[in-house]
Amino acid sequence: MRSHTHVGKFAVWAWMACLLPVHAAFGQSEGDEVAARGSDLHSQVAAAADPFPNRPDTSIFGLSIPGGWKFSGSGATTETFDDNIFLAGDENRQGDLQSNLQFRGSATFKSRRLRFEADFVPRFSLYNRFDQLNYFSESYIQDAEYRLSARQSLHWTATISHYPARANGAPSSDNFGIDTQALQSPQAILQGTTTTQASTGLGFSRSVSARTQFTANANVSYNEVKPDTAVPNAIFQTTQRSRSLAGSLGWSYTLSPGRTIGLQADYSYFLFSQDHHHQNYENAQLRFEQRVRKHFRAYLSGGPAWQESSVDRTLGRQLLTYTAAGGLSYDKNNDNINLSYTHSQQLATLPTGLNSDLASLLYQRRWKRFVSSASVGYSRTVSEINSGLGNTYYVSGGSTFNLTGNTGLSLNYSRMQERSSANVALLVPQFERNQYSLGLTYHFNEKNR
Repeated sequence: MRSHTHVGKFAVWAWMACLLPVHAAFGQSEGDEVAARGSDLHSQVAAAADPFPNRPDTSIFGLSIPGGWKFSGSGATTETFDDNIFLAGDENRQGDLQSNLQFRGSATFKSRRLRFEADFVPRFSLYNRFDQLNYFSESYIQDAEYRLSARQSLHWTATISHYPARANGAPSSDNFGIDTQALQSPQAILQGTTTTQASTGLGFSRSVSARTQFTANANVSYNEVKPDTAVPNAIFQTTQRSRSLAGSLGWSYTLSPGRTIGLQADYSYFLFSQDHHHQNYENAQLRFEQRVRKHFRAYLSGGPAWQESSVDRTLGRQLLTYTAAGGLSYDKNNDNINLSYTHSQQLATLPTGLNSDLASLLYQRRWKRFVSSASVGYSRTVSEINSGLGNTYYVSGGSTFNLTGNTGLSLNYSRMQERSSANVALLVPQFERNQYSLGLTYHFNEKNR
């Protein structure tokens, strides 16, 4: 019997014992929302008075959600100089000036039982020298929660995005400048590609007491990565499609106000178009969260993971891995500091898995009309097939000045450095990249943050 079925047995037992079905199982989940919803004992007790006791009255973009319908949006324009637009080595390094125009349209609704938000973000990018690189990217984000009762709720999410690798991910924020959050994964892995993604998830949560909560989630997704014909000599030459089905069960218990433990089991199945390869991924995580004094929060989670694919089987391999995450945050008045570490698997990208270690440090400072932030990050990615190694270093900083209640001026800088072993076929072994950005944002029917 395969060893990774132990988690499946636990999930079946948990399902029968709890009679519940699942939140946000897309690949492996760190259980952040599960722990957050059960972390405050007093807010759990007050659930009968507030239909959304553990959800802040702010949207994905940090905007307030009043009662009834509200429609808002923003427009942003930036000028960005990128000194290595092809993520090439020093001998082939070329820079260009990029003009970006981005919009965001938002619709929110809140009633006694229903909370809904939908955001559409299109982005147009034009290059000065290499106009063949001009592109259009877009994303749609939806989040809805329906309160069945004071203790039960349904949660529905949906996302659709389309973007080239040089866009640094799907457009998802009107903080249009260089992303000051630490990098998610080495960008060179899928250099010269265009990605299309779609996913939807349904979740159920039940608070059986003021201290205990159970969650169940299901998710389906589609992912397509194809060569970007606008990029010369792109490494990625074949179209790769994958479909996935995922589910999770979670439990959290509040030991005392500010101290929570949780347990979560996840299962994901991926089917790849390339030779009909498939991949199974299962993991179980134990999580502990502690609030220290008034302004500090620390969390630690981890557990075993079982990964098997048709590619691994031809090599006679069943991979026993693990997931781990930890972090410390400080939030007081206008200062915010976040330190985090994550070890996980990059799923739904390639039939052969990639293990990733990610560490980041972010600092943000707010003044009355001025916001500044800085971050540093490090990512270590290992190919499970050929033991290739990729190291990515990242540093960024930026500031935004609120000219008026609706208008903001931003200045940002980021630097990324890739150092990889030559036997990683999809990675550019050595490259550096600097980006400088200046932009202007205007908010419609809302105040600038």
